[in-house]
Amino acid sequence: MKKALIILLALCLCVPIAACKGRGTDVSEDSSKEVVFSLVPSSSEEAASNESDGEISEESSEESEMSEELKKEPIPEGATVITNLNYSNGDGKMGDSDGPAYCVYSNTGYNKASMDVKISEMKINNIRESDGKFVNAYMFLGCDVYNGSWWSNCFDTGFCYAGKTPSWHLFYNIYEPAESGQAGWYESSVKLDPTHDYRLTLDTSEENLKATVIIYDITAGEEADRVSFYVKGMKADGSNTAYLMDFALDYPQNVKKDTSGNSSEDFVEITLYNTDEDLYMQNILVENVKIYKNGSEYIWDETHTKNRALWPDMSDTQFDYACTKVITVEDSYDYSFRVDLDMNR
Repeated sequence: MKKALIILLALCLCVPIAACKGRGTDVSEDSSKEVVFSLVPSSSEEAASNESDGEISEESSEESEMSEELKKEPIPEGATVITNLNYSNGDGKMGDSDGPAYCVYSNTGYNKASMDVKISEMKINNIRESDGKFVNAYMFLGCDVYNGSWWSNCFDTGFCYAGKTPSWHLFYNIYEPAESGQAGWYESSVKLDPTHDYRLTLDTSEENLKATVIIYDITAGEEADRVSFYVKGMKADGSNTAYLMDFALDYPQNVKKDTSGNSSEDFVEITLYNTDEDLYMQNILVENVKIYKNGSEYIWDETHTKNRALWPDMSDTQFDYACTKVITVEDSYDYSFRVDLDMNR
């Protein structure tokens, strides 16, 4: 959950906070709680996992070798590539700044969105090479809720990959639920097949306060999971909601350290501490992204985008390598693109 100080500061400055996922939360080891193109050759591997804090498995070692090969993936001819070394967010908001992340934000007025993610072609390792501790990964849609021109609430929902024996599964996180007794954090027990591809749909158009998220298994041709929840202040007509996409790596508390090994909340230092530990979420292929307004469906191209943002961006000069990279061809922002999050030099 975003820190209260940041939220209060944002409200005072009238600057909207855009991602409210529980970034940095310590998800448990047993956690379960149309233009289409492919930017890289197809392949499918399961994520590395580890059963003990101090022992690196043989499978994890194989993933380390694969990580080196991933860095050799070709960039398509004519592609546009932005990284934290060459891209500035400028005045564009970035609400997810506590780990490598890429976000796309819409303007206000939308009440439904969907995106296809080729999980079958993704490469991911969330286990630190030196000590077997883990980081977590997220791919999600979300909403910022406004009260007039003021930011008032937010939520995120989509795919979560967490713990030492991880699997992709549905999650949601609400900054302020509609009712005080309602849980703000949820993780599904349904484990998604890593060899399949999925469509994530978020719909806030059904009734005021209500959000429904559906994960559809494209490979199997059937619904894989769904959940509905309620968000304070949200209107079904989209008049006070702005949608977002986010792809991120996160840090549990036990790996939030500075480069001297001391506990820290400085996310530049934390990211550098976790650098060269073979952590990556590579080849995130996102396609067929759609957004809805006033009952109409649109390809989510740049005409529906307020801004896109990286963390870090080029203003964070402490980084000497591209840990966050976004690739697209033929001006296909923001409906078809590839994201690489690689914390290895």
